[in-house]
Amino acid sequence: MSGKAPFAESFRAEVARLARKEVRAQVGPLSKELVQARKTISAQKREIADLRRELRSLAKSVSRKVGTEGSVPELPVKWRKDTVRSTRRKLGLTQGELAAILGVSLGSVNGWETGRTEPRMHWKREVLELRALSPDEVAARS
Repeated sequence: MSGKAPFAESFRAEVARLARKEVRAQVGPLSKELVQARKTISAQKREIADLRRELRSLAKSVSRKVGTEGSVPELPVKWRKDTVRSTRRKLGLTQGELAAILGVSLGSVNGWETGRTEPRMHWKREVLELRALSPDEVAARS
């Protein structure tokens, strides 16, 4: 019996070695394909990120161009914090009433008047359009 044990053990070891060799032969090309697929995916992700960045920059430049080419004729571009306050006072409005007419928050109007923030171009246009109106026209508008 002692002669059979080493033979069975060596036979099992040989079968395991051959099985590992065969598995390696079958899995080797698959792992190479997997590595290649991962590289391709990484390259495509980088390309997508680059395209998204380019799209964002193009969208920003288009929005800037659209903002400058508005249908409203060029109004005085010099903007001061007093522009909002003087317009509001000329029209006899409170900050809340002006905010309601423009469709912004009271905090926005307050920030514009104190100079903490500057309104975006379309809000500047709205304020400058209001400036051209009389108090009666503004009252009818609200």
